[in-house]
Amino acid sequence: MTINDFIRKALKVPFKACGRDYEGWDCYGLVRCGYRDVKGVLLPEYSGHSYKDEYDDLKRLIYKEKEQWEEVKDPQEMDIALFSMRSHHPHVALVVNKRQALHAEGNVGTFIENLNSAVWSRRLDGFYRIKNEH
Repeated sequence: MTINDFIRKALKVPFKACGRDYEGWDCYGLVRCGYRDVKGVLLPEYSGHSYKDEYDDLKRLIYKEKEQWEEVKDPQEMDIALFSMRSHHPHVALVVNKRQALHAEGNVGTFIENLNSAVWSRRLDGFYRIKNEH
């Protein structure tokens, strides 16, 4: 499946807390399905299913696998954007091109938004790229 095929299919998927498939997903479920279906890479699941600790779990997932992930300054297709949301649950999005990312959020479902929008740019914690795809 190409990234464009995935985007077309993903935009129809509703938000579902802790969802991990096309019936419904949260932001990490979207990223996991994208990596699986576009790149053939199965990302690990994080341990918790509570939004309270999800941000730390997601960061640990990336940092725990230092040999597999690298932080990058210039995002490319299929990189992961990690956001710190302060009073909200943490968030990850799938970069679809240098300017846009695919998101999944509770009140809106799956959507594409500019990475430099005021909503996202001030909350961006970094972009991450997987190094070893197996």
